[in-house]
Amino acid sequence: MSSVIWEQLESGKFEDMVAVLLSILHPLAERIDGRGGDGGRDVQIPSAAGPDVFELKSFTGRLGQEGGRRRQVASSLERAKELKPKSWTLVVPIDSTPDERAWFDNLKRTVNFPLVWSGKTWLDARMAQHPYVPKYFLWGGADEAIVILKELKEEEAALSRGVPDVLERMRKLATRLDQLDPYYTFSVVIEGEATRVEVRPRFLGAEKERPILVNFQGKFPRTEEGRAALSEFQQAIDYGTRATLPPEFVKALHIDAPAGMGGTFENIQIEISGAVDSSWRMQARFSAIDPNGSQIASLPVVFDKRQVGLRGGTIYGRDHTGALTFELQLDVAVKAGGGGPPLHFNFLTPADIIPGTILPVLQLLRAMQAPNFAELEVNGKPTLKMFPGPKQTVPDHYIELIQALHRVQVATGTYFAIPDRFSPEDLAHIARADTLLKGDPVQFDWTHMTVGVAGENLDPLDELATAGRADLFQMGMDYSLSIAGHEVPLGRAVLTLRSIRVENQAEIFAMLPVAADTLVRFKLLSEAGEKGEIALG
Repeated sequence: MSSVIWEQLESGKFEDMVAVLLSILHPLAERIDGRGGDGGRDVQIPSAAGPDVFELKSFTGRLGQEGGRRRQVASSLERAKELKPKSWTLVVPIDSTPDERAWFDNLKRTVNFPLVWSGKTWLDARMAQHPYVPKYFLWGGADEAIVILKELKEEEAALSRGVPDVLERMRKLATRLDQLDPYYTFSVVIEGEATRVEVRPRFLGAEKERPILVNFQGKFPRTEEGRAALSEFQQAIDYGTRATLPPEFVKALHIDAPAGMGGTFENIQIEISGAVDSSWRMQARFSAIDPNGSQIASLPVVFDKRQVGLRGGTIYGRDHTGALTFELQLDVAVKAGGGGPPLHFNFLTPADIIPGTILPVLQLLRAMQAPNFAELEVNGKPTLKMFPGPKQTVPDHYIELIQALHRVQVATGTYFAIPDRFSPEDLAHIARADTLLKGDPVQFDWTHMTVGVAGENLDPLDELATAGRADLFQMGMDYSLSIAGHEVPLGRAVLTLRSIRVENQAEIFAMLPVAADTLVRFKLLSEAGEKGEIALG
């Protein structure tokens, strides 16, 4: 790459090019519009300790006494003092002589913050590291980008025909394209059969210095579908939400985009949304309040994504489990307390979450029924209220089921995620385990039963095998239940059966005296339907 001939640059071209370079080196840098006075800086990087300030001077030759160049630099520094900067850097395409360095060192003694001279050697090195900057401003990089975009279109057509190695060629083209524009980065994104070139600002404020201008012509018939499409599109423009317009609602789209990516497009589907800012965060609290103003339940909420439109923005949040998601539109035209779009929230049980984790969310949702109301609190101040109707967000029976499963898991120390679906057997076993662990016996209907008898329960078998029947039979055992595919041990239990007959009496009688584990098949004798019973302990 050729070196930049600094002596041939106009002042405005120099400042534009170096400001972009600094923004690439420092993504949080801000360009200062000098039309209202730049206050001794052309670019600054904000920080809590004060801004890092950069003054850009296109001087070439020498920074001598004649011509007032030193006075201009000193004047800029004097104005910058009022900013209380963290540092101040002079960027000029001149490497200092000993005399110029001595003069600059004297300036350092007049301030209590560091002064830096970034000269021609520094500029040449940085331009070599980021060659797309001078290429764009000086050597027609945008024209080359148009050629690459044409090649990308041809490769996209080849991709649809299944040509081998086309994906790798497309990525190489995207890499070349990415090296041409200092304001935006480019990448090829392939999702299934769809391919797109993704454009992102290279630094903070790039989209303001080199905006992407879009002229849209729609056609929305006065039908239910047409009105719905227009409303969705207007929401996207106003609040940054996502909208998809099928081709039947698009007359034409005219785009002036970086690197020659613009043009006029017809009969296309448009997807539009505000840029997603995921670096922003806002802490809040979502609470259920009773009619007397007392808090019943609450959860912390973090809003960590926002999209901005022309009229306002949309912010998105969630609770710590991700089960509750929130969407709130903010209208800059509506003052606080003046109404406006409501807060929308959705509930969905996350995958692989244990009952105890989701219960606080369920308890909050249970409390969100009229006459109670919900409140969003930001920075300790109530910001927005919701007045739900009498309909339950989550049915009581589901909340009670999760509570019972939580109690079983805590009591047994056996934790597992809530299944996607509970079988009828799961529901019965959760109810049985919860009852037993509370200390209550469980009765059950039966007519035939096979029981494995072992250990201390062998002795009564001799008498049972001889008689073949009994009015009462009890035995201890280690008891467990299967819930959602997990074996849950409940501990020692006592099984009680009444009015029984031994169906395999001859088999057991032949074993007398019984000295090994055996299976006994019982049959209920009572026509009244005596119930079996099991209890822990």
